[in-house]
Amino acid sequence: MELKLRSLGFPNFCYKPPVGRAGGFCVVWRQGLFLEPVEVSKHLIRCIVHCEPSLEPWMLAAVYGPSRVTERATFWEKVKNEPSVSNLPWLLVGDLKSTLFSSERSGLGTSRHAQQRSTALCRCVEELGLIDLGVIGGRFSWRNRRFGKAFTQAKLDRALCNMRWRQAFPFAYVQLLPATFSNHNPIVVDTVPMFKRRNQFKFNAAWLRDNRSQLVVRKAWESYNHENSGNQLCGRLTATRRALSIWNRKQFGHVQTELEAIRKELMITQQSPNAAELVDRDTTLRVILHELHEREESLRTNNMMIASCMDLLEFITGDLGHGKDPQLLLYASILVDMIWKTRNNACFEGKELDIFQIHTNVLMFFAEFNKAFSRNTVKTSSKWSPPPTGWLKINTDVCLKDSNSVASVIVHNEKGELSWLSQNI
Repeated sequence: MELKLRSLGFPNFCYKPPVGRAGGFCVVWRQGLFLEPVEVSKHLIRCIVHCEPSLEPWMLAAVYGPSRVTERATFWEKVKNEPSVSNLPWLLVGDLKSTLFSSERSGLGTSRHAQQRSTALCRCVEELGLIDLGVIGGRFSWRNRRFGKAFTQAKLDRALCNMRWRQAFPFAYVQLLPATFSNHNPIVVDTVPMFKRRNQFKFNAAWLRDNRSQLVVRKAWESYNHENSGNQLCGRLTATRRALSIWNRKQFGHVQTELEAIRKELMITQQSPNAAELVDRDTTLRVILHELHEREESLRTNNMMIASCMDLLEFITGDLGHGKDPQLLLYASILVDMIWKTRNNACFEGKELDIFQIHTNVLMFFAEFNKAFSRNTVKTSSKWSPPPTGWLKINTDVCLKDSNSVASVIVHNEKGELSWLSQNI
């Protein structure tokens, strides 16, 4: 679990392991944030969040509500009597397993028995004076994905806060995202929202995994110059934004546009009043979304492989090509050629990658080329020089072909001047 979280970019976490194959609960945070875990249980993880020095610490209560109805009253009673509730600004967010109003359920869950299950949560919210942050993007956050009359959907995931937290983050809001792997829609609590503008440029963090993005930024940044430093800064930022946008379209095609369209359609399908009749469409869209994610990852990996080969080739033809070690240049050239052939075989012919075979082929070709280059089969002729003073130099040559022959004699003096020429056929 720890290795998986670190590979996803979350070096810090607190974790309650599952019991067998049931349960399991964790809170993770990135580098640069500081969370102080206070309580870690199978249904509740409480952490004190330390923000910038200008903001006071606040309590984060991440909830994974009890599935058993008999445990819910005890759980919410414990949350209500927690001393930190009245001492700090705090936010309660997660899968509460309960609703506050009958309108937040659709299907079999609208019965009186289902509404009675939410009584403990309603009492906790009323006595503590909690504020529901609402949600943008749809009414329901969970569905059982069954067909016909058995279909049920409800708003089980939400964010609640006290007045002090709301005053500290007056513009915070909750957004509902499409459900792709789970029956629950992920919810995002944005404490400091950036008000969107039309066609707003956004830097994609995935670009940092491709080394060519640095070259794009450097080239665009150096392409604009102005005598006024302020105008130069604005011009360089504009040029960089345009260059990155064009480069992104060329490298990743329209995959991101398709992903956004499928996410939007999936969200509309899941929040449709006729969601019970659209379960098949929901499943189809999830499959398409997974395929697009795999296509995006494959395209990114392929582009990075090409970039690595091109960088190595540029190094060989540049710095290494002007070096004094022909053996290293030969080995690197064979290596690049073998990598490129292997990549093409994998992409277009579906051949499996065999790293040991690649290593063997590189060594074999290197030995053959090295042996061929080391042979001195062609003798280079020495430069002609005139004879010493008082001497004549005579050069002769004979050519035979079929029944014909030619003999030539050339005589030079000490100054290299032609003294006599004779040719006999």
